[in-house]
Amino acid sequence: MSNSIFDSIPKLEGRPNHVVDIERFIGAPGSFTFREPKASDLFPRPEVQKALKIAFPEFPDQMLQILMIMARCYVIQPGDGEINPGRRFAQLARDRSDIYLYVVADFAKAFPIDFTAAVDEVPND
Repeated sequence: MSNSIFDSIPKLEGRPNHVVDIERFIGAPGSFTFREPKASDLFPRPEVQKALKIAFPEFPDQMLQILMIMARCYVIQPGDGEINPGRRFAQLARDRSDIYLYVVADFAKAFPIDFTAAVDEVPND
C-alpha cells in the first residue's frame, strides 16, 4: 500500500444533474439538464472558441467561455438528435437573451465557479 497523500484523498460524490425549467418563458413544459462540471470542462478549447467567435463575433471571450462550459455539461435529451450544444446555446443567447441569462444564472447557482479564476485567457489567434 502506498503512503502517498494522493491515496489518502477520498473521491468526491458527484452531484445529481441540475434541471433548469424554462416553462415560464416558453409557455409549455421545457427544461435544460446539466451535469456537474469536471475540471477539464473549465478550460476553453481554442478551436471551439475560434469557431464560435467567427459565428458569433459580438460575443466577448468570457461569454464564450461560460457558454462552452455549459455546452460541455449539457445532458443531451431524447429528441435533441445530433446537436451542437455550443452553437445552440450561442444562438439562444443571440435570439433570446432573457432565457439565456436566466439559464446562465441558474447554472451558476447550481455549480458555483469563479469563472475568471478557473479559466485562462485564450489568445485570439
